[in-house]
Amino acid sequence: MIAGHGTIGLEIFEDLPALDSVFVPVGGGALIAGVASVLKTLKPSVRVYAVQAAVNSALAAAFAAGGPTWIEWRDTIVEGASTPVITDEMYPMLRRLVDEVVLVSEEQVVAAMRRLALQSKLVTEGAGAAAVAAALATSGTERGVSVCIVSGGSVDRSLFARVVGGTDV
Repeated sequence: MIAGHGTIGLEIFEDLPALDSVFVPVGGGALIAGVASVLKTLKPSVRVYAVQAAVNSALAAAFAAGGPTWIEWRDTIVEGASTPVITDEMYPMLRRLVDEVVLVSEEQVVAAMRRLALQSKLVTEGAGAAAVAAALATSGTERGVSVCIVSGGSVDRSLFARVVGGTDV
């Protein structure tokens, strides 16, 4: 899976060699490991931002603890980028490749989902919009020329209607 996800990094670099940063949602870590491995090889200066829900950041907890640690999992709109642990196998690779973990709130993700739907006509689940939420929360001077991995469109229709309609989620 990691090698397959690496092709995303290749496509990003081919389309945008002036890239300064990439924002990637993180669940188990295979997506960011593949994308970051390729980008860091082709352009070591690329800044890799790992994005997770503030209520469930196993990666931030692992980085703080110096290794994998279990967190108490809570419900979140960012289900696909939310796991209770980063495995022993993934941790060393992610520690080497990730420059910073960005935590996003439920409100930030809902706003990003709404923005993607209304301005870009994209249907995304919470995890799919998390990278956009993180990029919007990061100053333009810090992120530079950036790419957000927008992945996942498996969102419940009624939830999506509430998000787009601006009602409570």
